[in-house]
Amino acid sequence: MARGKKNNKSRGPKRSKAFSLSRGVEAVVVGSAITNATLGGNIAEVLSGRFDGAYKPGADGGEKISIPELLGFTADGWKAENVGGTYSKNYATSFTNAVWHNMKANGVKSLITITATPIVFRVVRKQARPFTTQFNKFMRMASIPVRF
Repeated sequence: MARGKKNNKSRGPKRSKAFSLSRGVEAVVVGSAITNATLGGNIAEVLSGRFDGAYKPGADGGEKISIPELLGFTADGWKAENVGGTYSKNYATSFTNAVWHNMKANGVKSLITITATPIVFRVVRKQARPFTTQFNKFMRMASIPVRF
C-alpha cells in the first residue's frame, strides 16, 4: 500500500489571539484625534453626546457633533426633524460646514497626533520589552487573553 503524500508546506508560528493593550490604547488615541479633527470631540464624547459633563446633543449649534445628535436625539428626547443634527444660522449651516470648521480649528494638531502616535508607541514598546515579556508570560499562565 502506498504512503499518503506528506504536506511539506511549512506553517508559520501560531499567532496569539490575545487582546493587545498597547495596540488598543494606540487605536483609541488615533481614533480620538480623528474624531476631534472632524466632529469636535474625543471618541467618548462623540459616542455618548456628553460634552463638558452634560448631555446636550445639538445644543451648541453644530460645533461639537455627536452620534446621538445625528440620530435625532436632544436633551429633551428624540424628534424626527432633528435627524442629521441641528445647526444654527450664525455658526454652521450644515454638517459639512461644521466638519470644515472643526478641521480648520483642530486639523493640524490632530494630524501631528496621528503621525506621532505610532512612532511613540513603537519606541515605548521597545523600551518596555523586559516588562512586556514577563507580563505576557504571566497572562498566558493565568489563561487571560490579554497581552501588552
